[in-house]
Amino acid sequence: MIEEIKYAAQNSLVLVTGSSHGELPPLPQDKIVSATQEIILIGTMSSQDGDTSITLTNEEIETSTDSKLHIAYRGHLDTPNREISVRNIFDEIIIKLPTATNSCEVSVWVNDDSEPDKLVVCFL
Repeated sequence: MIEEIKYAAQNSLVLVTGSSHGELPPLPQDKIVSATQEIILIGTMSSQDGDTSITLTNEEIETSTDSKLHIAYRGHLDTPNREISVRNIFDEIIIKLPTATNSCEVSVWVNDDSEPDKLVVCFL
C-alpha cells in the first residue's frame, strides 16, 4: 500500500509514530532524522518554500525512478496500535497505514540532506 501527500510542514518537521504516545527524540542537529523506538522526527523543506511530497508505504523503494533519493535513516519503530502514521508538530495525523505487527523496520529516504522536498517512509 502507498499513501502520498504534498504538505507544507510547520517548523519544517514531521513525526512518524506507531502510537500517539512516546519519547520525543531530540531535534535533528547535524542530520535530517532523529529517532527513538516510538517516534521518528524528520526535517522537511521550509513551509515558506513550498510543499514537501511525503510518501508512506509498505512496499520496496524503487530508487531508479528518482536518483536523488537516498537513505537517511534505518531502524525499528514500535507500532502497538498496528498502524504507522505521519503527523505534524501538533500531533495531527497527515497520513497513516495499518501494519501487520507491533514493531516495524522503518527506512526514511530523502532527496536532500538539509531541506528535502521529497521524503519516503518505508516500513516492513
